[in-house]
Amino acid sequence: MSNKAKDVIQTAKENGYIILSAESCTGGMIGTALTDISGASSAYHGGFIVYDNMAKNQFIGVSNDILNTHGAVSNECAAAMAEGTLAQYPTANISIAVTGIAGPTGGSAEKPVGLVYFGCKNNKTGQLITDKKIFDGDRAKIRQKTLSHALEILLQQMR
Repeated sequence: MSNKAKDVIQTAKENGYIILSAESCTGGMIGTALTDISGASSAYHGGFIVYDNMAKNQFIGVSNDILNTHGAVSNECAAAMAEGTLAQYPTANISIAVTGIAGPTGGSAEKPVGLVYFGCKNNKTGQLITDKKIFDGDRAKIRQKTLSHALEILLQQMR
């Protein structure tokens, strides 16, 4: 993973990006991966671990309407997390957000274990993109795949 994280930091530096993260199911793995890279502070300024709905609402402004209507594990929530993160720290210009069900509990027929939504807001391009994946594997594998895909989204959006 360190090569992908290293690529993210390098790409951010080359293209003038300051990254923020908003993490639910990964609980800080994105921040950890990026800060494992020496010199990351010039491109990654921090993130929010918002595991609980109240944290999503209070720290990064995800509306109770979104949480009550669509749920924390939703396209709408991932988009709001990405936007809300940048609203809290305007010095940054790109954010990555992840919210999902890593399991082994918490899944349902509509929202199975392994379901993860991603949001990425790029203030340089004005783009807000979202993505949805259903990963297989145990909790650790789902979280690792989520991290990997989040870093890939960042790379794509900064190039």
